[in-house]
Amino acid sequence: MKKNKLLLFAMSVALVVAYAVYDYQSEKSQDIKKQEQSLLMGFKVDQIKKLEISAEGQDLVAEKSQVGWDVIQPVKDEGNSSAVETFLDGIATEKSKDLVKEGADIQWADFGLEPAKGKITLTNNAGETEIFSVGSIKNFQGDAFLRKNQDNRVFVVSPTWFSKLEKRPIDFRDRRLMRKSNARVQHLSFNIAGKKFELASKNDQWINPAHLDWKLDQNRVRETLTMLNATEVIEFITENKPKDSELKSWGLNQAPFELHVGLQEGKTWWIKMAGGKDRVYRALVSEPERVLKISPTDYGKFDALTADSFRDRGEPFDFDKTLVKKISIDSSVTKLTIQIDPKSELWTSEQGPLVQEKVKNLINKMDNLTLAQFADQVPRELPSQVHLMGADGKDLFSMQWGELKKVKINGVETSVYTARTSKYPKMFTVMESDIKDLQIEAILEMKKEGSQ
Repeated sequence: MKKNKLLLFAMSVALVVAYAVYDYQSEKSQDIKKQEQSLLMGFKVDQIKKLEISAEGQDLVAEKSQVGWDVIQPVKDEGNSSAVETFLDGIATEKSKDLVKEGADIQWADFGLEPAKGKITLTNNAGETEIFSVGSIKNFQGDAFLRKNQDNRVFVVSPTWFSKLEKRPIDFRDRRLMRKSNARVQHLSFNIAGKKFELASKNDQWINPAHLDWKLDQNRVRETLTMLNATEVIEFITENKPKDSELKSWGLNQAPFELHVGLQEGKTWWIKMAGGKDRVYRALVSEPERVLKISPTDYGKFDALTADSFRDRGEPFDFDKTLVKKISIDSSVTKLTIQIDPKSELWTSEQGPLVQEKVKNLINKMDNLTLAQFADQVPRELPSQVHLMGADGKDLFSMQWGELKKVKINGVETSVYTARTSKYPKMFTVMESDIKDLQIEAILEMKKEGSQ
C-alpha cells in the first residue's frame, strides 16, 4: 500500500515538474516570438543586394557585386563593404518600440510621413523590397515615427533612424589612400623635397638598391605600406583628372612628396601630396587620377620619411644577451669588472655581490638600444666603454660613447652622444636619455649591498 502511495506521489511530482518546464519553455518561446515580431527588417543581411537612401533631395545607391559592395549613385566607385554591412546590421537589429496607429484612416502628415523625411529601401536576391519611411516629426521623447512598405501602421522607433538618413556617399566609399594589396608591391620610389631614394623587394626582403650594405627595418617598410592603405580620405575633391590651373593652385604641379609604387604585374600606382596656400593638404593619385583631401597629421607622417628612416636602428646592438657572463665598465672616472659567480649564479665584483636588478637592467637596456642618427663616419676611440663578454672572457659586444651634443631630430632639439659598437662599422648617435637609462653610474657606485 505504501509503495503505491509513493509511486502516485512520485508521478504527481513528475507531472508538476513537467508542466512547470513546459510552461517555462512556452513563455520563453512566446518571448522570443515577440522579440522576432518586433524586429522591423524581414531580410537576412547576407541576402541583401541593394541599398538605397533617399533624403533631402539626394539619392544614395549601393549594390553588391561578386567581390563586395560598390557605390552606384550619385557617383560610381568602389565601396567600403565593411561600412555597408555594419549599416545593414544596424537596421537588422532595429525594433519597434510601439505601434501608435493602425488603419486606413491614418493622417500621415501628423507623423511627418507625408511627405516623409526620407526613405531607406532594401532589395534582396529574390528582387523583393522593404521600404522604411522615416517621419520628419519626433514624439515628445525624441523618437522617430516609421512606416514600413505601404502598411497602414505607424511605429515608434529609436531616433537612430534620423542618423541613418544622414549617410552620404563618402560613408560607403572605399576611403583608403591606396587601394592596392601590399602583397603585390615590389618597388617603392620616393622623391621627398627633392631627395630621391628607392626600396626594392628581393627574396622577400626589402633593400635599398643604392646602399646594399644597409640593413633595413623590414617592419618599418611594412608599416609604411600599411600607412598607405590605412590613411583615410577626408574628402574626394575631384572625381576626374584635375585641371592644370587647379594643380598649380593646390601646389600639386610641383608636389614636395611623390611616391611611385611598383606592382607585381608590372603596373605602377603613384601619389603626389602637397599643402596648398589655403593650408589644405591634398593628394593626387592615379587609377583613377583624382584629388583627395587628407589630414595634416597624415601628410606629416609621409613627409617625414627619409632613406635613413627605413634603416634598422637596432643593428649596432645585435647580440645574444643570454651569453653574457662578464662585464667590464670603463668610464672617465673609474673602472669596474663584474661577472657571474658560477656557484651562486649571482653578479659579483671584487667588492662582493652586487644589486642583481641593476646589472640585469644594464644588459637588457643595451640589448634594446636603438641609435638616434646614422653618422656614417669612420670610427674613432671614445672615452666611455662597456664590454659584454662570454664565459670564455671574449667580447660578445662592446660599446663606446662620448661627446655630448645637441642636434635636431624631427625638428626637436635633442641631446645625443656620439657612439660606436663592435657590431657596426661606423659612427652614430644615441639619445642621452637612453645612456642614462643604462644606470652605469649607479653600478659604479655600488658597494657591497648584497644580492636582491
